[in-house]
Amino acid sequence: MRLSATQFAMLAKAAAGADLYAGIHGRSAHGGATGTLSSLQRRGLLCGIEITELGRKVLAEHERRGTA
Repeated sequence: MRLSATQFAMLAKAAAGADLYAGIHGRSAHGGATGTLSSLQRRGLLCGIEITELGRKVLAEHERRGTA
C-alpha cells in the first residue's frame, strides 16, 4: 500500500501515541490534516485516532523498505 509522506508521518505519530495535530498551524493545515486522517481511516489504517493492526503492518513495511 502506497502512502504519501503526510500519511506516513501521521501514521507514525499514531503509532507513537503522539498528538496527530501537533505542529500544525493555521486553518489550511488543519483542513489538510483532517483529510489525511480521513484517508487513513478509510484505508483501515486508523480507527478513530488509534492505529490498527493493518496500520502497524503497513508502517513496518514502509520503514523496512525505507520508503517513508
